[in-house]
Amino acid sequence: MDEAIKLADRIVIMKDGRVVQFDTPDEILRNPANEFVEEFIGKERLSQVRPHIQTVDQIMNPAPVTVTPNVSLTEAIKIMKQRRVDSLLVVDQNNMLVGYIDFEIIDQKRSKASKIEEVIEKELFKVETGTLVRDTIQTIFKRGLKYVPVVDAENRLVGIVTRTNLVDVVYDSIWGDGDSEIKAQ
Repeated sequence: MDEAIKLADRIVIMKDGRVVQFDTPDEILRNPANEFVEEFIGKERLSQVRPHIQTVDQIMNPAPVTVTPNVSLTEAIKIMKQRRVDSLLVVDQNNMLVGYIDFEIIDQKRSKASKIEEVIEKELFKVETGTLVRDTIQTIFKRGLKYVPVVDAENRLVGIVTRTNLVDVVYDSIWGDGDSEIKAQ
């Protein structure tokens, strides 16, 4: 896999005789099509972190997509579609993390509810700023999470770590600044 990633212009990943993803190595590492591709890439690659990346603060997206509990489910669906996400973090007026909603929750409960506050899921794994990346990676894989919200000591939402953030770290650990050498040739 390492040789394919370093040498190939394009990679085809197949499962059961069907193409799962056909893309550049960069795109496959940054945006694996599904869990099969992630497994194929190798979870060990996702846990190889560059030495200077230590905490979630260094890799998190500081602008997660959020809504407040008083937003309607219809508006939440529009936000998800516009921002191309399948879940939303729910925060109060002080940006305190109170839970999340996703497509499944909305689909199951939209006939009985009209606002997020009626269907919010409050059980949510989160990490505090300063948490080690390696611990977060292990938790994401062990629990099968898609993302982990990052909060400060007062539970205010400050960012989100996604599987894509982790793939970016893997990409950098494999290639580092080698791109500049390739371009110079």
